[in-house]
Amino acid sequence: MRTTNRRQYDMLERLLMLCEEYRERLEAMPLGKSFLDQLRESVGEGADAFKSQSSGRKAVHIASVARREAAVTVRQEANDLLQAARVLGARSGVAMPLPPLNDGSHRELVMDARSLLDVVAPLATVFKTHLIHAYDDLPVQIAALDAAMKAKEGANGDRKGAGTALQKALKKGAEAVAGLDPLFLAVVRDNPEKTAKWKSQRRIGPAHITKDAVPSAATPTVPETPATDTPATHKVA
Repeated sequence: MRTTNRRQYDMLERLLMLCEEYRERLEAMPLGKSFLDQLRESVGEGADAFKSQSSGRKAVHIASVARREAAVTVRQEANDLLQAARVLGARSGVAMPLPPLNDGSHRELVMDARSLLDVVAPLATVFKTHLIHAYDDLPVQIAALDAAMKAKEGANGDRKGAGTALQKALKKGAEAVAGLDPLFLAVVRDNPEKTAKWKSQRRIGPAHITKDAVPSAATPTVPETPATDTPATHKVA
């Protein structure tokens, strides 16, 4: 099912096609070219925003997969290091409290793994002489997980930015359509088919546009009728 944003964008695109059929007559009007250019810009910006959203969703998915895989590796490496530290520490006479790995978030896993590296640092030589690579490998895996988390955050930010850009483009297009509405209907007033088509497309179209969003020049001003003084009536006693 199409989203509301997609339906609004499709409506703007179709109305632009209708306007382009009467481009010369619309652009001959004082405000016609301005509104038509605004509608063209909104359609182009909306198309770019949809592309950015699509790219953003793919980037978020890729970053999420990379983060999960990196987290699995970090946890495995950290557990291997814990096990090695318990066995080799006791035999080497280096007693130390070994922090547990909590089942928390990926960020907590990074903190726990870094804390573990600090705690087992006195066993670095012991690990090396016994060919235990987890101590050297774990910092690399932590860095990979940290990078994957930052990539996910960046991808989410880009996707949100594309969503904001899309909303601005749709609002811009809706304002342009509101300004073009009386101009287009004036141009096609002798063509019932085009009139009906325009009105039909507008009914399924953009989000509601407030009165303040429509440029004041697009609507004629009606002079106010001066108020007349009404003589007061007096009750007769």
